[in-house]
Amino acid sequence: MRTLITAAAVLLLGCYSEFEQPRGKTTTPKKEQAARPAKLAGSTPAKKKKPEQTYRQAWEVICHAEERAGIDPSLPRLERGNRVASWLVEHLKNKEARYWLIRFGDTKEQAERRAMLRAEAKKVGITRCPLEGLLFQASDAGPTK
Repeated sequence: MRTLITAAAVLLLGCYSEFEQPRGKTTTPKKEQAARPAKLAGSTPAKKKKPEQTYRQAWEVICHAEERAGIDPSLPRLERGNRVASWLVEHLKNKEARYWLIRFGDTKEQAERRAMLRAEAKKVGITRCPLEGLLFQASDAGPTK
């Protein structure tokens, strides 16, 4: 199972650069910058762009990833996990949730991981996270709060 979670973390790390500079965006040459009019004093600042995905929405994506990705439940657990990880790379847009998932992948103890998953889902108001069933076997079961 450690392999499954590590694979998800590695995939998300690979997509980290998406947040640093959007794809296809290049810097403007200095000549073009000089040709642009300067901002006027007292002009209103640009409005903050609304996030593409709220943290709560991101957690809906995380918890229901296997179902939303349409992954065949009869596939082996490791294969399902790999497909979930790949699907999350494409559909998890919230930066904070991606960082959380990376920290989750770095955590070594299964019981601690399970507790982290439950606590974060509960924090955003999600009472049932089906991804838990994929990530943790019944033998990994910790306390059920």
